[in-house]
Amino acid sequence: MEKFICRKIRQLLLMLMALILCLASVPAAAVDGAARPTEGLCIHHPAHDAACGYQEGTPAQPCNHVHDAACGYREPIGEVPCDMGCADTNGDGAIDHAAGCAYRPAQEAQPCNHVHDAACGYQAAGTASPCAYAQAGCPYCVRAWDWVDPLGALTQAEQGWVLALPGVGPEQPLTRDAAASLLPAQINATLQNGQPASLDLSWDLSAIPAAGAAAGEYPVLASLADPTYALPQGDALSIILQAGGAQILAAQLPSGEPLHPEHIVQGLSPLGTTIHLFDYWLDSQTAADNGINKQHDFLSKGINNGHALLFGNGMRNNENNIGEWNWWTQSVTPYPDIVKSNLGDDGYPQLNLTIPSDTALTTTDGNQSLAYLFDPEKPVGGKASYPNVKGLLQVDENGYYYYDSGENYAVYYQDVNSFVLYDHPGVKKNGGGENQGNFFPFNAATADPGTSGGGLMSTVGSKDP
Repeated sequence: MEKFICRKIRQLLLMLMALILCLASVPAAAVDGAARPTEGLCIHHPAHDAACGYQEGTPAQPCNHVHDAACGYREPIGEVPCDMGCADTNGDGAIDHAAGCAYRPAQEAQPCNHVHDAACGYQAAGTASPCAYAQAGCPYCVRAWDWVDPLGALTQAEQGWVLALPGVGPEQPLTRDAAASLLPAQINATLQNGQPASLDLSWDLSAIPAAGAAAGEYPVLASLADPTYALPQGDALSIILQAGGAQILAAQLPSGEPLHPEHIVQGLSPLGTTIHLFDYWLDSQTAADNGINKQHDFLSKGINNGHALLFGNGMRNNENNIGEWNWWTQSVTPYPDIVKSNLGDDGYPQLNLTIPSDTALTTTDGNQSLAYLFDPEKPVGGKASYPNVKGLLQVDENGYYYYDSGENYAVYYQDVNSFVLYDHPGVKKNGGGENQGNFFPFNAATADPGTSGGGLMSTVGSKDP
């Protein structure tokens, strides 16, 4: 009985090993699935070919062979036990079974020697091979891109990319040639193979009237100059040109003819843009403010009263502790971190100062809001507000608004709430070189830059009374 059980265990182990060997011979592609048939296909590689090496995996076909005498296969035969009580009769240690005894010794299994052929139908699983083109990545399909826009002129809005051209108008219409010079000439792309590429653009400007446009929105579409390359599906190289939108103000003066009208240039007031003008003082709005503030009393005068950020002249020489943030640093390097990096809850800058206990300031609050300086609706002593003033800006050749006191002297006229701009600067920079220009909007243009002004619309100095 023990020998019979051992033979059964051995048979089970042989069957288990055969199963393991069969599973080990199955290719991974047959278990995990064949390579994807669309992998790596694009307009540049629309179908798999011998060059890309793509091959789908095929399942194995079973062997249909039936064991026969030719293959030599034999299943194991178990031992038939003795039924006659036979014994060792000749002393050789082996039982001598008598005639008629039922005993038969066990016979081991014989393996099948069949070799697969066409008749049995066996076929091994075909190994799947990925597309080499997909693995390397297409060198012509664009994965991601952005505009080459070094000036940052483009903005992204709900309707798409927008290029605002506020300086366009009847006297300076938007032409196709002008649009071509302002639109991006290239995109920076990352290709599917991971390589960067700068791709030239070709713009279709037919949406702009042939005679030019003074105002309006004009969608224009670009294509890649080299058609070999392709953008991601659904991406479009489109930009909306917004022409016009700036209100041009004619120069208006309080009364009579303006001084030196031949030097006046037009100012712009962009739609949706608000500019407030403020004037600050210590004693009165028209009093001289060029005195050296060495004493204590200027701390409680005008705009300085109750505040930690001071206005004055020569404050580094003040005899009191007024905070080094109020001093001139005596270099081009500014005093850092006077205000916090984020606006306060009221939407205005907020001080970021630590005020010493022995300060001579009229406040110890180092976190004051600067709304008292910049909110036109907040009244405070030593301040005059002129909200929503007009005519200060111009537009450069790139479509950007600007004002530069080194180029244009600006004079404010309260009765029309507007500036008059001149084609020369005004007011000398005391201590900072000559003829550099300053922003003194409450001083009229009293000099002729071509004669008495020496290139300036006003010859006073920035530290004059």
